[in-house]
Amino acid sequence: TNLTMSGIAESNTRVSEFIRNIEASQWMREPRINIISRNKRSALQTNDFTVRMKQDSPNRKKNEEDEG
Repeated sequence: TNLTMSGIAESNTRVSEFIRNIEASQWMREPRINIISRNKRSALQTNDFTVRMKQDSPNRKKNEEDEG
């Protein structure tokens, strides 16, 4: 299953941290950042971003190993 998530972060560092967490997840794989744009909302500077990823299952690899 393909997923798309959009969000707002304080910095590119926070977006990178989010991507690393997705990469470490057993439930998500292949994260790709589509858009990062800097916005100035009132006194805050934020980064809007969109990330695409694939949903995975921790059992998928186990089932493939059992079958193989």
